[in-house]
Amino acid sequence: MRYILKVDVDVKMTPQYFKLFLKTRIAILKALKLKVIKINWCETEKGYHFWFHVSSRDKLNDFDRCMIQFLLGDDHNRVRYNMLRVGFDVFSEFNCLFSGKFEEVVK
Repeated sequence: MRYILKVDVDVKMTPQYFKLFLKTRIAILKALKLKVIKINWCETEKGYHFWFHVSSRDKLNDFDRCMIQFLLGDDHNRVRYNMLRVGFDVFSEFNCLFSGKFEEVVK
C-alpha cells in the first residue's frame, strides 16, 4: 500500500542540515518498516513542506499516519488539529497541506 505523509517544518536549514534532516527522516521511516519511494518538498516562508511517498506492507489508518508524521517532525499544532480531525471522523481529508512549486528526491 502506498501513502503520502505530509510534514510541515517551520525551521530554515542550511544545506548541510537539510541533507541531514532528510537522511534522518529516511532512517525513521526505515525503522518503522516503511519504504521510501520519493520525497517532494517546497520552501515556505517559515521553513518547508515535505511529502514523503512511502509504501507499507501493512495498512496505515489515519491515526497511524498522524503519529508517523509527528515522529517525522511535523508541526505540533498541525499534529494536534489533524488528530482532532481524525477523532471527529467527519473530514474527508484530515491531512491538508498546501501544494506549490516543489523539488523532488527519488529514492
